[in-house]
Amino acid sequence: MALLLEDLTSNNNDLTNNNGVTEVTTGLPFVESTICADFEASSSQSLSIADGSQTGLDITGDITVEGWFKFESLPANGAFFRLVGKVATSNYSYSLFLYNAAGTYQIGVGISANGVPAGVTISTSPNISTGTWYHLAMTYDVSAHTAEAFQGGTSLGTADGTVTSIYNGTATFSIGRDDGGNYFDGLADEVRVWNTLRTQTEINDNKSSHISPASSGLVGYWAFETVGVAYTETYTDVITIAEVISKSETRVLTDVATIVDTIAKSTSRTMSDIVTVVDTISKQAGKVMSETITIAESFVRSIGKVVADEVTIAETITRNITRIFTDTVSISDTITKILNYIGKLPSYIRARIDPKPTGFSNDKDKPGVGVARAVDKPERF
Repeated sequence: MALLLEDLTSNNNDLTNNNGVTEVTTGLPFVESTICADFEASSSQSLSIADGSQTGLDITGDITVEGWFKFESLPANGAFFRLVGKVATSNYSYSLFLYNAAGTYQIGVGISANGVPAGVTISTSPNISTGTWYHLAMTYDVSAHTAEAFQGGTSLGTADGTVTSIYNGTATFSIGRDDGGNYFDGLADEVRVWNTLRTQTEINDNKSSHISPASSGLVGYWAFETVGVAYTETYTDVITIAEVISKSETRVLTDVATIVDTIAKSTSRTMSDIVTVVDTISKQAGKVMSETITIAESFVRSIGKVVADEVTIAETITRNITRIFTDTVSISDTITKILNYIGKLPSYIRARIDPKPTGFSNDKDKPGVGVARAVDKPERF
């Protein structure tokens, strides 16, 4: 499986691989992920798109940047690891970075109003070490000029800035570097850039799953793999319907929600009563499902009838032939009664349903096995 550098949004901010960023397919940050990107700082590796080729990454208002990162080494004292950003000398817009302040690691929110860095570093010291995956995020609220950093979906704190509009510069957008030689050394996955202010709840709830590339405000999305592929195979084993639906919607339903409610939302219908999952699906597909529901219930629903009480299969069948057995009978007894009923019918009717040919003098006159011809009555009842 190759490392996918395509932007999954409709902005098509596809990245260029600089100096051989490679893929890793084991030890990934969350269940849905099957591949991530491996950056080697010693080889000056990064992923980027030039300003003239990008769409939507020139963000001047509210912003959120997030992703999964696993450090293979940590920056030296006073140094940075530029994780994600649009940064160049005197051409600084925004960035998410890790900073070593005399041995204390800080998540940095870099913002500029005029191209000159006006970094707002969050002083809260995150517990950062090598060999562990961390979900890191930054937000900047331009109206309140407030920066906030997050680790693992939890806020590390806020800091006040002065920027009321982010600089619309011409710097290259990059993952893993800036033009000052501050390269990231480690793994990255599920990198997203938004032109909206994501809340802590939104960041935390969506950090461990793929999301829809059409999500509102999402201007850049690099999962390094294809997400949202339509599933066409037939599931013959017992799996949760929620799982199937979630795959088709490119998200995993991790919370306990009623399957009926999930289906209702996907079809823009509201199910107010409690119905079986199979019944719900069968109504959508126009099919009758025999599993999970009683055969009797399947029967009556298929003919548009509703049976309010529990009925035996025999009783259900007899209702379909407009004859009701009032006592509880076994299937074999039911068949016997039906045969007895047939036995009382006139011969010209029995000739139509009796499997044995009648009315012929010898075998050579028979037109075929199981075919009968009435000889004593006309061809109508």
